[in-house]
Amino acid sequence: MAKQFYNNLDLNLLRTFQVIYQEKNLKRASLRLHVSAPALSKSLTRLRDHFHDPLFVKVPKGLNPTPFANELADSISPTLEKLANNLNSLNDFSPSDLQGRMTIAISPFMLQAIGTDLFSILHEEAPDIQWHLVNWSKTSLEDIAKGDIKLGINYDIDLSRKDISSRKITQDRFQIIVRKDHPIAGNKVSVKTLSMYPVAALIVADWNTRKTFAEKVFGEFALIPKVVLRSELPSVVLETIARTDLIFPHSGLFDITRYPHLKALTVWDRQGESVNAHFSLAA
Repeated sequence: MAKQFYNNLDLNLLRTFQVIYQEKNLKRASLRLHVSAPALSKSLTRLRDHFHDPLFVKVPKGLNPTPFANELADSISPTLEKLANNLNSLNDFSPSDLQGRMTIAISPFMLQAIGTDLFSILHEEAPDIQWHLVNWSKTSLEDIAKGDIKLGINYDIDLSRKDISSRKITQDRFQIIVRKDHPIAGNKVSVKTLSMYPVAALIVADWNTRKTFAEKVFGEFALIPKVVLRSELPSVVLETIARTDLIFPHSGLFDITRYPHLKALTVWDRQGESVNAHFSLAA
């Protein structure tokens, strides 16, 4: 008869297992759990005895989970998260009571477009929080899973992980940003004309590292854009297009009125219809 793992299990050990699994390092896990290294080792021994599995194997950079540990993590993570949310919801929540530091990872498209307004709203609701609004990076998903980042906002990323929950919050649309005296006259341009100009693009981890948004949009019209600049910093892209003929596909939430030396273009197809390429924001 198979052993009933739930019977006689100290549920505190599941939280211990989850943190060790996330950190893959006993020292970092002990710091997060606020326990000594010997105490953590004893808890890990109890976990191994209970599940009849080593759970983790030492490697030069830390710990590697066993196949059983991977399966266990996938099984318990959604349940522990739901339990934590249910328990925390029993408290009356007031943002003004919050203190400390809060880190939010945001796509650089969105961070550049609405970062100032977002901070103003957050600071008004929770004035005692030190807000860290950071660019989404290649480690953001891991940092969210570990709790180092409390919230992440990015576009249409493939999120098949069971230890992170997400939902669609809104849709964005793209517009083309160029310098005010760009050779393209007016505020409307055809896709064909647009394809004649070099492209500047933002690099967003987990979303367009391999293929830019411009390439995706132009590809729908069998056109290949000439991407000559890619940067993780919006400031680099904006300063470059202000001095050159490069075009910059950007978020529809970008407030062009704050940049008098730039203008926004609406894109039209061969039939004179507006090209409204939408992409979803998930958090």
